[in-house]
This record gives sequence, C-alpha cells and structure tokens, in this order.
Amino acid sequence: MGKCTFFATLAGVSALSGVALAAPAEPADTDDDADDASEEPAPAAETPEPNSELAVHAYPGAFYILADPREGNGGGALVGVEAAYRHGNLVGATFLEGGLGFPMFASAGLAAGVGFHTTPGPRVDLLLAGGVDYYLWGAGFLSDDPGVTVALPFAGPRVRAAYAFRAGPRHFEMGALFAWEINLTRAERTYSYTERPWLCFDSCQPYTTEAHHVVGGSRAMLALTFGGSFDFQ
Repeated sequence: MGKCTFFATLAGVSALSGVALAAPAEPADTDDDADDASEEPAPAAETPEPNSELAVHAYPGAFYILADPREGNGGGALVGVEAAYRHGNLVGATFLEGGLGFPMFASAGLAAGVGFHTTPGPRVDLLLAGGVDYYLWGAGFLSDDPGVTVALPFAGPRVRAAYAFRAGPRHFEMGALFAWEINLTRAERTYSYTERPWLCFDSCQPYTTEAHHVVGGSRAMLALTFGGSFDFQ
C-alpha cells in the first residue's frame, strides 16, 4: 500500500513537470520598443504662408510746395486714388493724384516698401515712391498769362497709417497719408503772351509781355485715406 502511494505521487509530479516544460516561456519585456518610439523624429510644424491682400484707397487732402524763390511758394487742394498689393510685410502700390491751386498738377507714380498690418487693428506702410508730375505752372488768375506745361520726375517717401475694421477677408480701412515728393530736376521756360487789362475799359489797350518761370519744387502732402482691402488667404 505504501509503495502504491509513492509511485502514484511520483507519477503526478512527473506529469506536472511535463506540462511546465511544454508551456512556452513568456518573452521578457524590454525597453527596445520604447527606445525606438522615442528615437522617431517629431513631425515638423507647418510654417503659415504670408498673407496676401489687395487694397484700394481714395484720399482727399491738401498740398504745399516749396518752389524757386523767384516763383514763390504755393499750395492748394488735392485728391488721389491708390491700389496696393500686400504680401506679408512687403507692399507695392500705384497711384494717381491731381492738385488744384498754385500750381495745378497731375501725378502718376509707383511705390514700394514695407508694412506692418493687423486685422482688425492698426496698419502702417513705409514706402518710397517715384513718378512723373505734369504741371500747369504760372497760369494767371487775374491775368492772361497762359502758363506753361512741363513734365518732371519726382521721388520721395510716403507714410500711411490706418485702422482696418472688421475681421474676415474683407476690411474697411480709414487713416491718414503723408508724402514728401521732390522734383529731381527743374525746368526754366520763357515765352511771350498778350495781356488784356480787364479793369481799364476803353482806355486800356492790349499789350505783349514776356513771362519767365522756373518749374518744379518740393511738395508736402497730407490727406485723409479711406477704402477697402480683400484677403486672398
């Protein structure tokens, strides 16, 4: 009886040992997978594309011109229109202006520079402009002097400060524009014309006289600007 119990116990132990040996061993956890994951580079952050927009402005204002001392200084009212393209901090513009006073003129030009813009919020453009002035210079208000027409190149800085209202792709802008435009050359013209005195009735006779003008100068301009802009992205 004791031998049977011993062999039965030995058989059970052998069976359990066989089951343990037959069972596959679990692989040990390692840090290799964690190391591989940590070595993978993080995706690079995407750089946003610079904002692009088209703006159109109108600006009524006034001008003052420093002319040759023989001519005297002058000034008057002006009006202008401008179209500007902005890409990031870069700004390019084209403009047309007209002045009524002494002298009368029309101008066309291009401008380029840098700008600092927020939407909605303040905006500042610092530009260098160049173009052509078409003058009617020396025409008399109370005389028959016809004046002289001359085209002169100009260059100078322009500063525009404005505020853009309303978020979204379309904005209303309002602000001020200051420009200092210098004629790069001067032109001297001499001509004759017939003067007809208008305060002397039958006792005054027309007479021929001569006029001499030095055309050109340095012109300061201050204007109120208003218009709109449209974002492309």
